[in-house]
Amino acid sequence: MSYWECELETEDQVDITDFLKKLVMTFQPHRGFLKQLSSTGGEVCIDVTIFGDGCCASQFDNRLLNDLANTGFDLRLDFYGSEPIR
Repeated sequence: MSYWECELETEDQVDITDFLKKLVMTFQPHRGFLKQLSSTGGEVCIDVTIFGDGCCASQFDNRLLNDLANTGFDLRLDFYGSEPIR
């Protein structure tokens, strides 16, 4: 089994939805390749890790989710806060 991953450059205070929209635009020309990877058992996933001191929320509208799916992406969100979960 082989894999490839990369860390994408982000900017502080940039809305996550704007970041994901830019990512879709960047990778849409390669959606055929990404979908082929998925259809043959591969995983194409955007893994977003969020570190926060408190509550945070984002809403992903259906257009963005549809664009992610049509480009061949799965989306994973990991939230890490400063307070332990009880």
